[in-house]
Amino acid sequence: MPADDVAVMPAWETLPHERLSPRADTVAQRLSVLRRLAHPEEGGAIRVLVVPVRALLAPVIAGLGELEPVRLAPGLAVGLEETSRRLEAAAYTRVDMVESRGEYAVRGGILDVFPPSEPRPVRVDFFGDEIDEVSSFAVADQRTIEALASVTATACRELVLTDEVRGRAAALTEAVPGAADMLEKISQGIAVEGMESLAPVLVDKMIPLLDLVGDRLTVLLEPERVRKRAEDLTATTAEFLAAAWTSAASGGTVPVDLSAAAFAHLAEARALALSTNRGWWSFTALASGPEATRLDLSDPRTYRGELERAVSDLGQWARQGWTVVVATDGPGPGRRMAQLLGDGGVPARIVDQLSEAAELGREVDWVPAPAASAEDEADETVSPVDGAAGAAAGDPASG
Repeated sequence: MPADDVAVMPAWETLPHERLSPRADTVAQRLSVLRRLAHPEEGGAIRVLVVPVRALLAPVIAGLGELEPVRLAPGLAVGLEETSRRLEAAAYTRVDMVESRGEYAVRGGILDVFPPSEPRPVRVDFFGDEIDEVSSFAVADQRTIEALASVTATACRELVLTDEVRGRAAALTEAVPGAADMLEKISQGIAVEGMESLAPVLVDKMIPLLDLVGDRLTVLLEPERVRKRAEDLTATTAEFLAAAWTSAASGGTVPVDLSAAAFAHLAEARALALSTNRGWWSFTALASGPEATRLDLSDPRTYRGELERAVSDLGQWARQGWTVVVATDGPGPGRRMAQLLGDGGVPARIVDQLSEAAELGREVDWVPAPAASAEDEADETVSPVDGAAGAAAGDPASG
């Protein structure tokens, strides 16, 4: 499966009720995924979406997939003032000199902006009402690094300060004195830290993430761990609400209803998937019973330095008609492996890249490959996937 068919929907680093905002790069990645789900014709359809359980159970603001990012490319007929206005609406902060993600600055006919999804800030030169040049630059010395064909600036916040949101914030300022300062700034169009915690009372609707993934099969990996994590999340939400009402009973301000942003129960997510005729599968080594389907899967064999056994197994698979490919981190280990196979009576050849399937049952191929990434989110993962995906266990190419 091509890498572009797989996407990750990260969770906020913060809890929904905390007066803290998620990181801008996290928001950018989430909005990019939501945009692709809503408009697959733009970035390509997502076949596999990997979702941590806290992202699965946290409601999202309805309509985020319709937020159009700010596209910057040479030749685009767009003015500096209009671009600045769109960046302001996307919760970018205007500063004198750009140093951090989510900031932008204007000097004459030049706009500097640091999109959360970009490794470096971007400088945009305007010629009248047209973009003349787009390039990246260094934060340290502000010098241009390289020209860019195009850049997409996604929003920095999931709570966009529209006229409707600002109006609701103004109406709530007196009714919610505990958040009056925050609401007043929001009503003025100023993005403030933690404003996402007030989203339930400022937007029209919040919806489950599963409402946005279409007709997909949901697969839980390590469901026992997922359930435990889900229970912890819902318990945290309950504790927050209980503390707020305890404070009100002691003479404090009656809390505003933020329950629409609370983590859902895992059972609710499952019921939603099943009620819309979408599958809900769990992969576990512990389940049994009439509803369980046994898969003949096991952990891959590890040799841990047992070269003779490794060479013997590779030779046996090749003789059985399997295509066997051994990938190493560089040419040196590859030559050593080819020599070991030859000494063990297993024909082998070294190829720079695997462009075609090797001739079955004849040789073992070695292909250079980069080291695997150390990043892994498997411990609390839920994956809504395309139900048509699969592999035939007897296909020699799968060996």
